[in-house]
Amino acid sequence: MPDTDLTTEAAMKWWSLYVEMAVPSFAPDIHEEVMRRLARHHAATTTGHDERFAIQLTVNADSLAAAVAAATTDISDALEAATGRHADPVRIEAMTEEEFDAEQEAAARAAAVPELMGRQEIADLLGVTPQRVNAIARTAAWRAAVVPVQTLRNGALYLADQVRDFAASWTRAPGRPSKNA
Repeated sequence: MPDTDLTTEAAMKWWSLYVEMAVPSFAPDIHEEVMRRLARHHAATTTGHDERFAIQLTVNADSLAAAVAAATTDISDALEAATGRHADPVRIEAMTEEEFDAEQEAAARAAAVPELMGRQEIADLLGVTPQRVNAIARTAAWRAAVVPVQTLRNGALYLADQVRDFAASWTRAPGRPSKNA
């Protein structure tokens, strides 16, 4: 006969919850005490909207409703033990741990610095000299397709994706350009 605790745990999911309580944020020592009391939930406290006390934690439960109930009870108990004050939740965001991880990864990708190219990288991609890149960058086709992200003392930096798109449609004329061009 299987162990019922293991069977029950296998049917349960991990949930990530962000909860704001109906009290203002506290001094750092209160935050630390609440996190200590909620260590089994891997809790992290912060200051939420309107300067309210807020906490991010994980809960193992078989449903969203059970996760919310467990989290809010444990948070309220920890806050009351740490401060002597009762507080109710006023905002709750909950999702499965898989959804939370995917959301965090997407946010990290969005915040990441995009790949950039300078004059030398563009010259290597196009098979021209860096001086020729300067001339190409003055053409209407280049200005329509590629926008500088930043201009430094060494020259402009461009989004690599825009440069690659330009390169895919660019037709290199053979030989040196005419002096009248």
